[in-house]
Amino acid sequence: MLGLFASLAAVAREGTNVVFDFTCYDSSWPTELNDRLKGIKKYWVAVTLPIEENEEREKKRGTTTLGLARAYYQKCHQNIEYDLTLQMDTISAQEAIKKINDLLEQK
Repeated sequence: MLGLFASLAAVAREGTNVVFDFTCYDSSWPTELNDRLKGIKKYWVAVTLPIEENEEREKKRGTTTLGLARAYYQKCHQNIEYDLTLQMDTISAQEAIKKINDLLEQK
């Protein structure tokens, strides 16, 4: 992932806004990504759902091994200090967009 993180940082340093969506399978990745993004304005946003909904989506997708959603449910949020958490079982996509826009306007 180091190459990907370095690439994201290079693109951002050139002035391009970047949205990077990933599941953190390795607890070292947030630190490594933050190291690459040093000096670049960034926001960490958690998008969460109850484990049952994650598992249902995993089944419907059919593109991953069943059980990964549960295996990484807690682990994927370790070592990350979020600027915003969106609990998608309690808000609509439009409300999530508004919350992200509000975050961008206040920082």
